[in-house]
Amino acid sequence: LQHELERLPDKGLKLARLERDVQLNEKVYSLLESKLQEAKIKESAKIEEVVIVKPALEPNFPIKSSQVKLKAFVGAVIGFIIGLVFAFVYETFDTSIGAIKEIEEFVGLSVLGVIPAIDIKEIKEVLKKIYKKEDFSDGFLKRKSRLLTHFMPNSTSSECYRAMRTNVQFAGLDKQLKTIAFTSAVANEGKSTTIVNAAIAMAQAQNKVLLVEGDLRKPVISRWFGVEPLPGLTDVILGSYGWHDAVKTITDIMLGEMDVEEVMLTPGLDNLHIIPCGHVPPNPAELLNSKNLTKFLDEVKEEY
Repeated sequence: LQHELERLPDKGLKLARLERDVQLNEKVYSLLESKLQEAKIKESAKIEEVVIVKPALEPNFPIKSSQVKLKAFVGAVIGFIIGLVFAFVYETFDTSIGAIKEIEEFVGLSVLGVIPAIDIKEIKEVLKKIYKKEDFSDGFLKRKSRLLTHFMPNSTSSECYRAMRTNVQFAGLDKQLKTIAFTSAVANEGKSTTIVNAAIAMAQAQNKVLLVEGDLRKPVISRWFGVEPLPGLTDVILGSYGWHDAVKTITDIMLGEMDVEEVMLTPGLDNLHIIPCGHVPPNPAELLNSKNLTKFLDEVKEEY
């Protein structure tokens, strides 16, 4: 009895611990039971938007197979006809000119040459190989790109200018051609670039050439060759200077911005003489229509 009495406190502690566990489990159970009921209530409140009435089954044979070939044939015929009509309409309203033959038929004249557009990036890459440099000034790069026939005689554009020179010479065999005017309808179409390279190409063919800058609004030729712009054509027309005083030769080019190596890079530049624009006048149209210009042209024809 004494021994059993001593064991009672331990059993009492164990009983109290078990009672606490029972109470805790009862609370957890009650909480889970309430959550379950809430979930059931929410689930029962949902409205099913999609109800499967009958599951879809893959058919064992094509549906309406007898019309597939007919519809495909009709669709191909209709598509071909519509495409043909659109192509005909597009070709009818297309007034652009895409070939040399079309140009000759449209204007009734022969095309003397086709000059490709100048790619500055391509020229820059060529100059890097020639001069072993990475950066070039804008003036240096512009001069090299505009005077292609002199600085890059083996380029495609230079060959095109030489081909144009040959065609011009053949076109003028029976006319004793002495003067050639280069012009276009609007600005920035390459008039100055074309006339400069054509003049260089003709000078390289051992012809005595006089390059006259007739652009009295935006003159650039003197800057490209690096020569003094004064005196020039306007001064000659106004009678301020004789035309011999306005002529710039290879000596003036050497004394200008181009050094001797650049001048002597390609032979023939000594055959080229230049008359720049001179002073930019306020009335260029009147000057170009004056009798002094006609007199000036008649005189230079005797020497060039």
